Amino acid sequence: MSHCTKKTVEVKDKSTFFAARTPQNKHADNHSEIQAQDGAGSDPDTDQMETAEKLDSLITPTLLQAMLDAAVTKMQITVTEAIADLKKDLTDLDIQTSHLEEKVDVINAAHITLGDCLNTLQDKLFMHEVKLANVEDRSSRNNLRLHGVSEEVGAQDLTAFTTVILSYPAGLTTQYVPFGSHT
Repeated sequence: MSHCTKKTVEVKDKSTFFAARTPQNKHADNHSEIQAQDGAGSDPDTDQMETAEKLDSLITPTLLQAMLDAAVTKMQITVTEAIADLKKDLTDLDIQTSHLEEKVDVINAAHITLGDCLNTLQDKLFMHEVKLANVEDRSSRNNLRLHGVSEEVGAQDLTAFTTVILSYPAGLTTQYVPFGSHT
C-alpha cells in the first residue's frame, strides 16, 4: 500500500493563477530577461564606467587597508605558530641530545674502567707468569743431570759416584767400580 500525502497550495488570486499567458507576453518576458543578462540594449562604455564606479564605491582605501591588515595578521599568526613548532622541535632535540650525551659519558666511563681493569689483569697475569717460571726454575736449581749412569748405582753410592765422575777430565772414560766392592 502506498501512502500519499495531500499537498495544498494557497493561491490568493485564482484568476491570475489559471490565466493562460499569451505567447507575446511570454516572449517579451524572456527577451527582457536575456537583455538584462547579456547587457544588450545598453552602451558598453557606459556599462564599464558604471562597473568601475560601483567597484570604486565598493573598494575603498579603508577596505583595502582592512584586507591588508587581516592578511598580515593571518600571516603573522601562521609564522608565529610555525616558529613555536620549530622551537618545540628544537627543545625536543636538545633534550634528546642531552640524554644521548649522558649515555655517551656513561659508556666512556665504563670503557675507561674496563681498560683499567684489563691493564690490571695483564699486570697480574705477567706477575703470575714470572712467579710460575720462578717456581719451576727453583725446583730444578742446584741439580746436576747426568746421562748414561747405570742403574746399578744405588742411592747410597750416588754421591761417591758423582765425585769420581766429576774428578776426571772431560773425554776420559773410566770404569765405575762401586765403592765397597774392591775386586
